Amino acid sequence: MGDRLLVGPETHMKTVSRQASGRGVTVRKVSQIVAEELRGDIARGDIKDGDLLPPEPELAQRFGVSRPTLREAIRILETEGLVTTTRGGRKGAKVHHPSSAQAARVAGLVLQLRRATVTDVFELAALLVPAAARKVAELDPPADLSRLEAIYAALEREADHPRELARLIREFDLALCDLSGNEVLKLVSQMMAEIINLQINTIPESSSDLPVENARDIAPSRKRLMHVLDAIRDRDGVLAESLLRSRMGELLHHHQRVVEQSNALSFVS
Repeated sequence: MGDRLLVGPETHMKTVSRQASGRGVTVRKVSQIVAEELRGDIARGDIKDGDLLPPEPELAQRFGVSRPTLREAIRILETEGLVTTTRGGRKGAKVHHPSSAQAARVAGLVLQLRRATVTDVFELAALLVPAAARKVAELDPPADLSRLEAIYAALEREADHPRELARLIREFDLALCDLSGNEVLKLVSQMMAEIINLQINTIPESSSDLPVENARDIAPSRKRLMHVLDAIRDRDGVLAESLLRSRMGELLHHHQRVVEQSNALSFVS
């Protein structure tokens, strides 16, 4: 039997989830059910970013719950960052659509608890970003590459500053995924960028402080990125993906050498 929404004599709601065998029953608190319904309203866009939740009497009547139960539901949403309430709640609860930065913070916490490393994040980027390059190259009509070209120009100017180069490379990858038009890919790339940016200060500011192999490869790596842009302009998705996959592999090796030089494993934080 699936989930059922029950309204009892006192109009309080319960969700009863029965196992297929009928042996197990779990009951969630009424406030959790109300929070889930309101979360759905926000996710569907029924309640816009910056709007206030409907007045408490209206919500209490809609869900058939007491005001203390309703306030508990709103507190749940508040802990999730979906609403904020003013002192005394006189103006109601203001809705905030979640951002990629919030998602990255939550993902970062989960990754910390799992002892994930920044290398793990780089490996994921090496799988996703080349696929985005192919998708962008094959878009019809062609994508506007002006943002990518501007980032590449900035890369040329910052050739001797590895920390700024790393930030610009993350921005380039983010722009590629954004141009792909795939909303899931865009969100995941934003989360990866936020997490990697948290580690940006571990990268030396001067190329003289880099491992010798990394410093030597800065110029060739930048040229390979130019070839990726050329392949995208030529609408050769297969070549763009292949070139970027090779470059992402090089970046992963660069990161691993920096970690080895510092003699410490870089965990997500």
